[in-house]
Amino acid sequence: ANGRVFAEVSPGVPDGFLISNIRPDSVYRRMGIMDGDIIQEVNNRKIQSADDIMGLINLVRTAPSMTLGIRRRGNQETLQFRFQ
Repeated sequence: ANGRVFAEVSPGVPDGFLISNIRPDSVYRRMGIMDGDIIQEVNNRKIQSADDIMGLINLVRTAPSMTLGIRRRGNQETLQFRFQ
C-alpha cells in the first residue's frame, strides 16, 4: 500500500479522506500529498465516500493530470499534478 486512508468526518458530515503513513516511494508522495493531509476534492469534485476514493485511485492510473483540493494543518490548498 502507498499509505493508509481514513474517512474524515466533520460535525457528522463526510469531509474527505485523511492520508497517513505514506511510503517515501509512493504515488501519494510524488503527488505532493503529506501525512495528515485530508483530500477533499479531485478535479473539483467532492470526495465523500469510499466509492469516491476508489474513483481517485482509478483516476491516478488513467488520467494525464489531476487537481486535488486538500486541507493541510487546517489550511485549504490545491495541488496540481501531471503524471509522467
